[in-house]
Amino acid sequence: MQTKTIASLFGATLASAALSQAASASLLMFDPDGAGPNPAVQVASFDLLPGNSLNQGVLTQQTAQTGVFTNLFQAKLGSLLDTNGNVIPVPGLNSSFEITVVAQFDLAITGITPGPASITQTALAPTPNNPTNFVRFYYDGVVNANDLAGTGFKDGTMILDATATAAPGVFMEFFNVLTGSATIPPVNLDQFGANNWAGTTSNTGQGSTVIDAAVGASDSSFFIDGLNVVSLNAVTANSEPFNKVNPSRFFFDTIPSNVGNVNGQSGPDILVQTDASVSFVVVPEPASVAMMALSGLAMGLRIRRRKA
Repeated sequence: MQTKTIASLFGATLASAALSQAASASLLMFDPDGAGPNPAVQVASFDLLPGNSLNQGVLTQQTAQTGVFTNLFQAKLGSLLDTNGNVIPVPGLNSSFEITVVAQFDLAITGITPGPASITQTALAPTPNNPTNFVRFYYDGVVNANDLAGTGFKDGTMILDATATAAPGVFMEFFNVLTGSATIPPVNLDQFGANNWAGTTSNTGQGSTVIDAAVGASDSSFFIDGLNVVSLNAVTANSEPFNKVNPSRFFFDTIPSNVGNVNGQSGPDILVQTDASVSFVVVPEPASVAMMALSGLAMGLRIRRRKA
């Protein structure tokens, strides 16, 4: 996965946050098709294919330079990576089965630096227990997730359910939020292959978000028994226009992308291309911890008997 360059004004902050999270990530035993023929493999991180994020109503909040908006995300798993960043082969992934990731949570605008390139800073809104706050993984034996249509991402079997606990982010757009004018002329929104969004243009922008989420449940057929997945960390690179994936017309099958004639300008929503990687923190299950403790106790007793 290629990481986009972000303005040095805010890149260092996000980079340090991402590095601190990566340092605490754990290796994970993951079975990519559950009860299927693939074996479980030791994984350091998930590399998602480029996907879509929709910032609902954000243009109104940017104009006011404050407020809360909803972020939606959908993408497919592209590959599993080992500790050296090498791809772990997964036969059948995205040909006979797929794993998708969807997320929804509210973001609060914490600051805007207006100008020729407006910079918007965001953080998770102070409602982390909101039922619309989720990060979920799905396994589907039918490969039907469609980026352009925005359908097929939220079906199949849910294999992990998490709640976002932090999501600091920044986005720099070459559009002056005070004057309402683009400082780089709009270009076609869809620049990935054929232009499927004829008549819709887009401003130019780029940014990043670091998302922490607490895991509430995981399927032990995929996230193997003996390890309890307690949290995940996702680092995203966000950009407009789209050049690695088709822009989604809908999210979660039914929620429309209301970007108007000029994405990032006419709104009320902004649609951005999102490239993400995910790592996990795991701890032994309580039963495994107890067994290890008993084994350690038994070993200690044997050693004491030998000395006696």
